[in-house]
Amino acid sequence: MTQPASGQDEPDLWFTLEHRPGPAWRYDLPEFEQDYTEHFAFIGLLRQRGLLVGGGPRPDQPGHGMIIIRGVDAAEAEYLATRVDMSTVHGLLEVTVRPWRVVIQ
Repeated sequence: MTQPASGQDEPDLWFTLEHRPGPAWRYDLPEFEQDYTEHFAFIGLLRQRGLLVGGGPRPDQPGHGMIIIRGVDAAEAEYLATRVDMSTVHGLLEVTVRPWRVVIQ
């Protein structure tokens, strides 16, 4: 039988931040010529706070990507993704925050 990731009774709850082009996305530019400065700053903040598990683009869907974070509750995950990541505030990207129950590590 698989044990919970943390060795406790309840498996860890992480979050996926699933990104897609937003209203400010420049469709006249290739994906990797978009201005990701604010998004990369957000990723740096997540790393600095020890929340970042990993992230990157989805090669099957240009302009889409995902970040996995841990160590926050649902409200903070939503706040970080929609209010702290200035690339979503300014509309380059849109984001969906989803909980992810981690049972195997």
